[in-house]
Amino acid sequence: MTMEKADMVIVGAGFAGLAMARTYLKLNPDVNLLILDAGTSIGGVWAADRLYPHLRTISQLGHFEYSDFPMTGRRYGVAEGEHMKGEVMQQYLQDYADAFDLTRRTRLDVVVREAEDKGAAGWLLTTTATTDESTNEPTTHQILASILVVATGLTSTPSMPSFPGQSHFGSPVLHSRDFGRHASSILNPSPSPSRPRTIAVLSGNKSACDVVYAACSSSPSSSPSSPPPTTIHWLLRATGHGPCWMAPPRTAPPADALVEELITTRFNTWLASPCIWGAADGFGAVRRVVNRTAWGRGVVRRGARGAEEGLVRRNYGGGGDGDDVGGKEVAKLRPWGEMWWIGTGRGLLNYGRPCLLDYVRAGRVRVHVADVEGLGPGGVVRLSDGEELAGVDALVCCTGWEVEPSVRFVRRRRSKSSGSSSGSDGGDDVVVDDMAAELGLPHAYDPAVDDDPRRAALVARADEEILTSLPLLRDQPAPATCPPRHLARQSDAVKAAVARRKAEEPHALDTPRARASAYTLYRFMVPPSRGRCGAPRRTIAFIGQARTASTALISQAQALWLSAYFMGRLPHLSNSNDDDHDEHDDIEYDAVLHARQTRFRYPLGFGPRIPDFTSDALPYMDLLLHELGLRRWRKRWTFSFSSSSLFSFSFSVPNLWREVFEWYGPVDYRGLVEEWAGKEGVPVLEDGGVVDGGGVAGGARGGRRKGETAVLPPSMMTGGFFLVTAVLGAVAAAAGVWVGVGRRES
Repeated sequence: MTMEKADMVIVGAGFAGLAMARTYLKLNPDVNLLILDAGTSIGGVWAADRLYPHLRTISQLGHFEYSDFPMTGRRYGVAEGEHMKGEVMQQYLQDYADAFDLTRRTRLDVVVREAEDKGAAGWLLTTTATTDESTNEPTTHQILASILVVATGLTSTPSMPSFPGQSHFGSPVLHSRDFGRHASSILNPSPSPSRPRTIAVLSGNKSACDVVYAACSSSPSSSPSSPPPTTIHWLLRATGHGPCWMAPPRTAPPADALVEELITTRFNTWLASPCIWGAADGFGAVRRVVNRTAWGRGVVRRGARGAEEGLVRRNYGGGGDGDDVGGKEVAKLRPWGEMWWIGTGRGLLNYGRPCLLDYVRAGRVRVHVADVEGLGPGGVVRLSDGEELAGVDALVCCTGWEVEPSVRFVRRRRSKSSGSSSGSDGGDDVVVDDMAAELGLPHAYDPAVDDDPRRAALVARADEEILTSLPLLRDQPAPATCPPRHLARQSDAVKAAVARRKAEEPHALDTPRARASAYTLYRFMVPPSRGRCGAPRRTIAFIGQARTASTALISQAQALWLSAYFMGRLPHLSNSNDDDHDEHDDIEYDAVLHARQTRFRYPLGFGPRIPDFTSDALPYMDLLLHELGLRRWRKRWTFSFSSSSLFSFSFSVPNLWREVFEWYGPVDYRGLVEEWAGKEGVPVLEDGGVVDGGGVAGGARGGRRKGETAVLPPSMMTGGFFLVTAVLGAVAAAAGVWVGVGRRES
């Protein structure tokens, strides 16, 4: 077995992994950095072999890109207001790797099986790769990485069910990850007009929506009323959480705002998401009024209820069963849980026209609310409501992903074998310890670790802080379970399973066993535990382990924060504090606090197990920038004066109007690395500025594209202005009362 050494190894060549490599190399150009990826091409979830027809991003042009590598429409054929095709994203990420010399550092088709802790020396990685094309045999290789960054994301290991009778099914049963490899054969119309092709799609998440849409659109004529080349059965598990919420890309008039822009607009973040790190945005007083007063909480509740009711009317015709077949099928797609309590477990109707719901209304899709109880010969799928589907040509399981990282983290130590005395020369046993719990990763429940009273005290303290600061989160929702009208037709076993979930789930989320299956990373990136020497670990980190609609923003901020972390340049985590146990206690508590925040905020989504946030992303960015010593408020008014004979000067001040009502996008963080490096006195790699379509597009700061202005219409901005004024007035009045009380008491 061969072994080599590297200064940094990044596992994963997706959006976050490439951002990490680019940022660290810009600040440390001489390091030996490697990128390893199990895919056959760069891109992560956008790798070539994971793409299929009609797959698009939920983001539109200008929202899902690196700040130093704008995606230009002329190069990639994307117009303003369009969602990017999967092929465009793969090409864009490949171009990014080429432009910044990352491709030659990347090794594809390499699987990292194990990472062994070597203390201060780093991590010993054991990898397998297929390098001998003649034998197709995998080869094992080892790499000693001084620093290991895991960028595998949350969509690496499929969660794949198995079914009774699957071996006799006779048709492919595959996960949505592999749909791209088989799409051409599955989606091609049947050669026999008398027997159209039949596809079954299991689950109701966004991946299932995309696969169903791809199957509907596989006809040469994409009109919903055209003769169906494919029969599509959409299977929603009765024991599951139901179909996901699907929203149009823009809100309804009069707002008519882009949803992804609202998510990163400060005014919306105050009203949309109570958040324990929210005060990092510098508007803590406003947030306290919104979160801690009955008036503020009432505004939030009414807004959430109105948004959900409006979406139901817009998508599902009011939620009734409908009079026609298509209307009844659409009604089955109405989600089972309250939208406000779900984070990124939603989706956008990013298909254009006809959209997915148009096909369902036209009768092109049959929706079944039932579990798959078994498979049979001849493509038979048996459902829990007693129905059998015959002649199914493919069953595509869009059943999600395992939350545990695909890499196993271990520590090997020697222990005296039971047959040898302490003074004998007998051999030692090598004990392999799993490190997932120590690193803050999901792990198998271990009473010795997870029932620790100290850990329980941290959780109790965090819960008290969250529920005291954010009273809206006290009244947790009921579990999202199958509606009675569908449950009545299910088997007794399914009815019993749903009843158990309804009774147990609210309490099960807060048990030590449930907490063991959740991520508990400091700032969602680094282990909160100390290494064997008692000092905080600076040899390992995780990037891109959060589910968010703001991947482009968060990946780059995390990459810079981690670069500063590994370089020892985060003041609050400086090396001088390595032996400060109080400091470490704060780190561990913050990790628990933030993990519990996502559990309480998004209990019907992914929050109880993984970092999950939507409108919480912007204050999270503010938190990272504040710890880096950079400006959080990046909307500025710039004033300049120059005189050829006298002098020139310029200065900028925050533009509060834009700061509150204008969305944040990649362009607002352009030049972030250079800004931090200049503050720290760190030289940066000179690479010609911002690369745009293969050439230089300018310096550290670029202008906005057409349409990149405030997202809220004038009427809403005016109303928002008065609301903000009222909130600030309330704060001032409260402050006056407190001052008066203090004076009277003195």
